[in-house]
Amino acid sequence: MALGLSHEEDQEMYDAYGAGTLSYEGWIAKLVELYKKYGKATKETVVAALTGYTFIEGTEALVADLQAKGYEVVLVSGSFQLLAEDIAKKLNIKTFKGNTEIIFDENDVVENLTVGGDEPVAKLRYLKEIADARNIPLSAIACIGDGFTDIPLFEATGSGITFTHSKPNVQAAAAQVVEKLSDISTIL
Repeated sequence: MALGLSHEEDQEMYDAYGAGTLSYEGWIAKLVELYKKYGKATKETVVAALTGYTFIEGTEALVADLQAKGYEVVLVSGSFQLLAEDIAKKLNIKTFKGNTEIIFDENDVVENLTVGGDEPVAKLRYLKEIADARNIPLSAIACIGDGFTDIPLFEATGSGITFTHSKPNVQAAAAQVVEKLSDISTIL
């Protein structure tokens, strides 16, 4: 990866966190340690890595379709605020929240990561804050996600939508399981 970590290292930590063998704080501390060790986590490479991606086929069309139908599309991410902001800008999403702020030192190298808390708990807290600000009950919200950190959102809203490629525990928590993004337009 651009920041020095291999995909395998990153996935190993994510899986350990998901399995409960690595705490969220431990995961973040390990990330910072590895970023510093590899020395590639400059502001320039971080921004390039977090903004140099492509969307899953159908993402732009789904967001535009939902917005045209009158839905307010909100992005609640357990990832970096910088990434959430970039995605929101590209998809014309006005309300977004990422769970992790990147702190750079005076040389523009990652110094630390400030997190809003354990990812699943934080994502649910952010969703509740957004819903409360709009006076919308959680039961009136549909959540789309594919990871274990989305399970609390699915449970709180009762209307989680996930994908056939998601792990079985995520599928079990969802109200709907679809094959591809375009299938969501027929549900909502």
